[in-house]
Amino acid sequence: MYFTSSHLQSQKGFTIMELIVGMTIFAISMTGILALLSTTIQNATYSRQEIIASNLLREQVELVKNIRNSNIRSFLPFDTVKNNQTITPGTYFVQNDFTSTGVKLNQNNLGWSDGIITEMPVSLSWVTLTTSNSGTLFHEAQLYFDDQWRYTHIHTSTGTEYASYMIIKPLEFQNGTNVLKVQKDNPNSTPSVPMPKINQWYILDARVIVKWNGEYYREYDLESVITDWK
Repeated sequence: MYFTSSHLQSQKGFTIMELIVGMTIFAISMTGILALLSTTIQNATYSRQEIIASNLLREQVELVKNIRNSNIRSFLPFDTVKNNQTITPGTYFVQNDFTSTGVKLNQNNLGWSDGIITEMPVSLSWVTLTTSNSGTLFHEAQLYFDDQWRYTHIHTSTGTEYASYMIIKPLEFQNGTNVLKVQKDNPNSTPSVPMPKINQWYILDARVIVKWNGEYYREYDLESVITDWK
């Protein structure tokens, strides 16, 4: 059987068209698969960051509650921190102090504790953050990895994509401007001596900022309350 030149050319042209159509379908399919894969990876990264942020938020709150619980067990005021100070409203970095061996109380000359905490395993550091902008806050409160891959606010060479801080606010049951106490020498007299403010509750507002794609920031927060009872 013999084929003419025109018949051979038509067969060759038809094969090339099939190849072009096939390659086009393959490219479109791969584009869709790559887009789906990229979206899946982004969603997995997003979910991972949210889980870590949630854990960091809970950790901050639990660390402050551990301070309260340790104080109660040691028969100290629930909001006592190191050097006989008390928690005051403000912004803090809250983290484990891995150099501490536990709660230590100062002892007097007779060997009895005087109720002054000199060391505790939780670090509650007062900080001043300069702005409410998430990007600036991230760099001021960024978390790092230490040599054992634990999160810390101590600056190391290994930065993370997370930042954390806590805002502590008081809840006052007594206000010195309108709560008066009766004079001891005359219980029936009209109250005339203002009572000092007493912070019996504190609002713990934990914050975590996550850096996303190198330029976007997401901020999460978790609020809780601590009191002078568990």
